[in-house]
Amino acid sequence: MPRHEILKTGYCVVVMVANHAVNSPATDNNGPGVPFNMTVDVSALGSFSSARLLVIDRDTSAANGPAQTTVTPAAKITIDLNGYSVGILTLRP
Repeated sequence: MPRHEILKTGYCVVVMVANHAVNSPATDNNGPGVPFNMTVDVSALGSFSSARLLVIDRDTSAANGPAQTTVTPAAKITIDLNGYSVGILTLRP
């Protein structure tokens, strides 16, 4: 079941979404997990001029680490998580 936490600092809002959905509880030991798309509704937090997403999952390079991507700011933002993973969404006013 995915979870999310919200931290509002002086100049930005940070939303962390974690996907820990198990593919098969009986057999999923070190398995891939279940891909999940989560829509984050940030409409109550105000408007934003920029947004960035950092995802750490099984495809993240061990040598280079995760890479941030630019996201279009909107009232609802969809985050695609590839199995067991975490997404960190940073929104700036």
